Amino acid sequence: MQIFINKNGNQLGPFPESKVAEMLKSGQLAATDLAWSEGMETWKPLSSFAQLQSIAGGPPPLPGQPPALPSQRKTEPLSIWALALGIGSIVGCWIGGFLAGLPAVICGHIGLSRIKRDPSLDGKGMALAGLITGYIGLLVIPLAILPALAIPAITQAMERAKATQTLSNMRSIHLVLQQAEVDGKSSGKFGSKAELEKILVENNYIAAADLKRLQFDKISVGNVSAEDPADTILLQAKSENGRSTITFLKGGDGRITRPGQPAFGRPPPRRPAFLE
Repeated sequence: MQIFINKNGNQLGPFPESKVAEMLKSGQLAATDLAWSEGMETWKPLSSFAQLQSIAGGPPPLPGQPPALPSQRKTEPLSIWALALGIGSIVGCWIGGFLAGLPAVICGHIGLSRIKRDPSLDGKGMALAGLITGYIGLLVIPLAILPALAIPAITQAMERAKATQTLSNMRSIHLVLQQAEVDGKSSGKFGSKAELEKILVENNYIAAADLKRLQFDKISVGNVSAEDPADTILLQAKSENGRSTITFLKGGDGRITRPGQPAFGRPPPRRPAFLE
């Protein structure tokens, strides 16, 4: 039971019953000092409390003054701030959630610390709610922003890896075309891409399955003859999103370039007619 004390017109407490008994024994309180606890209609002297009568003595006459209301417990302001900022961190998004979540956590921790030191302060529930919602708001950064930032980098890395593989495939195809030219099976001039594919497969320069594995159908082939210079484009391909171009010259040099970036310096390489 918590007891409020009215001593010489000053309201003290609340104190637990054991504390009041101790103060009576030490002389800090007198049996005639008025007291009030929850459920009482008016202030009464300490001697009227049955559990304290053995210490305070017999009950004196009841005082004729009107009762006073007990003091209201004060809510710790930082608890209110913690809750408001914590809710704002969840309602806000991305950076806004972070900016509200961090102070919500700080206010919540400080508010709980103050309430723990001063039992007369209220607002523990609000401080805890502010802490929880603040931490949730802070999690928006790693759970939402960081993946959003990582996706473009991952996409770019995958695109670069595919382009590098295509360039490697072009080198393999270039070697096959060179061998066919040395053997007199190919002059570099063809009516269509299907005609070139037929020459390569039927003369056993490469198996149809291997040519398909090299994604020959996705590579544009230049109609290049033995008389064309080494800086003539022989093979060319675009990335799936069109943000890079893979170019392979007759002389064996290959590059991966982006729009506006020269592949082989200036002047650019000669562009033959590409087979469909």
